[in-house]
Amino acid sequence: MTRKRKTAVTLLTALLLYNLCFIWGNSLVNEGGTPSLPPEAPGGGGWLDTILRVGGQLAEFACLGGLSGGWVIALRKAKLHPVLHLLFAGFLTAAIDETLQLLFGQGAGLSDVWLDFAGFAGGLLVTLVVRAFLCRSAPEQRTWENVIPFPEDRASARHPAK
Repeated sequence: MTRKRKTAVTLLTALLLYNLCFIWGNSLVNEGGTPSLPPEAPGGGGWLDTILRVGGQLAEFACLGGLSGGWVIALRKAKLHPVLHLLFAGFLTAAIDETLQLLFGQGAGLSDVWLDFAGFAGGLLVTLVVRAFLCRSAPEQRTWENVIPFPEDRASARHPAK
């Protein structure tokens, strides 16, 4: 592993751990049902408050998914098997998050687990799609070295000149 890649992996690992601590730290705080917005604010305690909470959950887990995708890319393991492991880890992280909320007196639900997982999967997907888009080469730059060439005698035997 090159020094540049080691640095990237180390930085992404630190950011992943920080993001995870941030997510689970928010779950350990007992809110007591206090809304994000004061009740006298427009939308406070109502639909706007719900949108802010859901958006916050999606953003936290989208960042976690994006960092996880970057970590796998930096390790050069962006294949189906490691990505499936990441998806399982994202679902497990969401389940642990909701369990912590339940243990510390906050409301938790199965729909929140799926919401968190959707944020994680979305962040992971965006990272992998951006990587695929950036790594593709223009058609004129593609080489056909990985195509198995026919020996000249076999090619001419299959397609005789007329």
